[in-house]
Amino acid sequence: MKIAINIILTFCLVVAGLSYFRNMDPESTISRYSLFGKDKYKIIKIDSAASAVETIFAKKDTVALAKILSPTTLEKRRQYFIDLLPYMPAFAADFKTRKLLTASAGFAVYEFNSHKGKFTVEFCLGSNGQWMIMNF
Repeated sequence: MKIAINIILTFCLVVAGLSYFRNMDPESTISRYSLFGKDKYKIIKIDSAASAVETIFAKKDTVALAKILSPTTLEKRRQYFIDLLPYMPAFAADFKTRKLLTASAGFAVYEFNSHKGKFTVEFCLGSNGQWMIMNF
């Protein structure tokens, strides 16, 4: 009986592992799996949104920043825009090291390096069809 349970458990682990790796992009480590199943996404649109963020921060443009933040994030962070201004160019320079960790049709996460460590920036697809920063 114990051998049968071990065999079944091993089989389940192998199937779970194969299922996980089948959902991985063979060209990179970006997972194509989302909570809602396999979603298709356009990597070019996500990358152009990330490039726009880099430009906005490099120019210290808080008006443009407000336009690319999700409504909830804008509500939470608008009061800190003045304090953020001196750090925006450094953020833009650090954000150049970004690496796309995961992406789906409506959500993407970039990781970047800074002298203070690794950080992430989360994007979501807004109701207007544009990529917006959800968390940074």
